[in-house]
Amino acid sequence: MSRWGTLFTRLAPGRGEQPGSGQGEPDTPVLVDEYDGLTLLRATEQAVPGPQDAAELARSLGADGAQTVATLVVGVDGPVPPELWTRLGDVLDTLRDNGTTTVRLVVSGAGSGTAQRPALAQRIADAWGLGVIAPGGSALLVPGGTLFVPDAHEPSGGWQLFQPGTEPTPLGTRHPAPGWQTAFAALPEHTAAGHAVRPVPAGVLLQPPGTPPPVPGDLCYAVPVDTAHPTVLVGVPGPGGG
Repeated sequence: MSRWGTLFTRLAPGRGEQPGSGQGEPDTPVLVDEYDGLTLLRATEQAVPGPQDAAELARSLGADGAQTVATLVVGVDGPVPPELWTRLGDVLDTLRDNGTTTVRLVVSGAGSGTAQRPALAQRIADAWGLGVIAPGGSALLVPGGTLFVPDAHEPSGGWQLFQPGTEPTPLGTRHPAPGWQTAFAALPEHTAAGHAVRPVPAGVLLQPPGTPPPVPGDLCYAVPVDTAHPTVLVGVPGPGGG
């Protein structure tokens, strides 16, 4: 299981501008891996997510018939070099010129913004005239190739669809969304007996009162999503629980 939590807050509002000057060394190489419908950009060989994770995600998205949406994954392990932003802009140019209308941006926090500083995804949507699917919180890749936002405490914290000049549309914490996601989003935070109801990628985790919530890396996050049926897990989080 891979996870990455770097919040990117800079991207040129137009393709001619190159933000992030001073970050990284000049002429930092950008590693590019291409898959069917997915492009992985990395600053270094050690950056996460890596090629294995990206390949798994590409296979999952292809199997779900979502290849009409181009996927962009950015992997980093430190300061983001300006060359990576430049290459990202080049990829967006190519996708738009080839007729792509929507991109899936797998970058933690790319959907988070304010009125004074719009979300990275909104700036891309406005600058390139594209629909952009992006997370408002941390982007977590679950085994099996599902994307999940573990820290989506508000509707805007999950995955959202951004369109040029409009308010984003919430898409939920899992992406692509399983058929049961909407119903599970309406579950209460606690049962009548006081047990906590915690969202996890495969469904929900029921925990005794007072138990700390799970965190990425706990076993409950390693259960693959069944798109046809939700999973109810009972226990406590941690390397040996959940």
